[in-house]
Amino acid sequence: MTKPFFPTGGQLEAPTLILQLKSGNSLGMIDGATDITYKKNLNSTNEISFTVSKYIDGKLNPLWDSLTDLKNIYVPEFQERFEIKVSFQEDVQETKSITGTSLCEAELGQLTLYGLEINTEDDIKYNSSELYQTTVFYIEINESDSEETKADKRNHSLLHRVLAEKAPYYRIGHVDDSLKSLAFTFTADGTSIYDFLTGEVAKQMQCLFQFDSLERKIHVYALSSDDPTEGYGKDTSILIDRENLASSLTCEGDIDSLKNCFHVEGGDETINAAFSLLNSSGGQYLYYFSPEMLAEMPENLISAISGYNELSKDYLAKNPIYPGWTTHQYVRMPKSAEYHMKPSPFIPALPDTRFVISFEKVVSEISNLTDNSGNIPYKDYNYTVPSTFTTHASLVTACNDALDLQAFLENSMMPDYKMEVYDKYQALSRLNQTNLGTIGVTELNSSLKNEIKHIILQKAKTLINTALFAVNIDQSELTTQSKGGKITAATWIGTFSITDRQDPNPETNTITNSTYQKIAELEGITLTSYTIPANVSLTINDDVISYAKNSISWMLAQKDLPMASDLYTPEMELEPFRKQIQFHGKSNLLIIQDVLTDCLGIISEQLEQMQNNSTT
Repeated sequence: MTKPFFPTGGQLEAPTLILQLKSGNSLGMIDGATDITYKKNLNSTNEISFTVSKYIDGKLNPLWDSLTDLKNIYVPEFQERFEIKVSFQEDVQETKSITGTSLCEAELGQLTLYGLEINTEDDIKYNSSELYQTTVFYIEINESDSEETKADKRNHSLLHRVLAEKAPYYRIGHVDDSLKSLAFTFTADGTSIYDFLTGEVAKQMQCLFQFDSLERKIHVYALSSDDPTEGYGKDTSILIDRENLASSLTCEGDIDSLKNCFHVEGGDETINAAFSLLNSSGGQYLYYFSPEMLAEMPENLISAISGYNELSKDYLAKNPIYPGWTTHQYVRMPKSAEYHMKPSPFIPALPDTRFVISFEKVVSEISNLTDNSGNIPYKDYNYTVPSTFTTHASLVTACNDALDLQAFLENSMMPDYKMEVYDKYQALSRLNQTNLGTIGVTELNSSLKNEIKHIILQKAKTLINTALFAVNIDQSELTTQSKGGKITAATWIGTFSITDRQDPNPETNTITNSTYQKIAELEGITLTSYTIPANVSLTINDDVISYAKNSISWMLAQKDLPMASDLYTPEMELEPFRKQIQFHGKSNLLIIQDVLTDCLGIISEQLEQMQNNSTT
């Protein structure tokens, strides 16, 4: 407990403030501290604050540069240490404002517990031997205990288990006897040690935690006990009020719990949008100002809020900003103070009607789409916009239907992307002369021998799923024909290797054109459905069309395309391409547009290269 200290004259004496490192080493006593405030709490963090000037009597304060965040302040009179936070001010003179938080609370408040289970089913399952021993609040460890006994006691003592991993340098001091054998179920995940102990544990155990910042020691006292040595929470059965012992009573309101604005958040953006449509303020906020709160406001603000409330009440009475845009204006119903939409048929010349017509046209197109097999997968998808609206709620319903249509176009119409499944032998069989075709390069020159392996490897990667298989060139040989010192033709002969990324066995996971049969025998596989050539022979030329097709194929292989891959091949005919786009809906147009943009970029580069070569 804090002891007030007064000198002989009876005037309160300023405490001694000693700046320390975390290690406990003292840097010196702080001179010139002013505005010292100390706050002592029984069941929350103790605090100290003060201000320090940079210059004292015209000389630099010797500890000025050492006053930085996270250092400690030791106060001998209080027998307490604090972790400090420092802010700098520069006005008439330079000063630092120091705020200190009692050291134990500051440190333990930053140490977070994850996955702590005490006496729960998971605790019993994963931390028990043949006979599970319940974890009690505290088991005292004696110096005479063997190391095995000490370890066993720590494993079944809540206080020891809480501190073991994150704060083993903290010690446990006094614990009331009435608390030691109590056992409860606790879980902690993402909670600091300080919050866990002073929160859930203190509530369940009905105890008070006190922290000794000098020795980093924790004491625990029962709030309700007949033990005379404890001194905390003993029930005297004496009622204290202003009629007997108390001279005054103070009642404070919990102002932090008073709210006049709520933010309403739904499960997704669609629900949030629907709420905003129904909310007169047009957003996700709800406001309420009580008469008592309004009375504290300026007159002009009171007037503005009252006016807003009146406008909100009459919201349905207000016509749209541009009445000429819509056929559904608000009118007052006969013999009623309520306003409703005027039931009017759509007028084609007005914008709202054009929107409705477009909506119905999209729905009609969807319901008549056919796939490649002639089926009509969306024939049951249908929605008819009402010919008239009678209330604001019916407008909101129609708006939600439009949002559903948008979600349908962007998500439900997206086809399932099914990954083709095949083994490493089929992958190797795909790397043949027919599939690889002619390899186009920008120019037949002397550097071709160094580049050709990379070019062919990139082409090979377009033919297999590289997420499942790794492909490399096993053997490579390039022969060229020249005329007048210039290469006129080239042929590549070589083999490939395929590695199954999902097979951990190094003896069987990789095959080549020369070893695949041996590996198949080891795996007991009979190969009859496809042919793997002994080697692959490819023609190399500098034809612009071959080069463009190879480049586009390589670019398409890098994209995550959610449709049949044949839609994106350079050989795709115009009419099947157009039909596929129509069936798959608007959502995939953006993907197709992106693909075509990249293709055009490749072709443009090639045309530019051809123009440069022609100029040369």
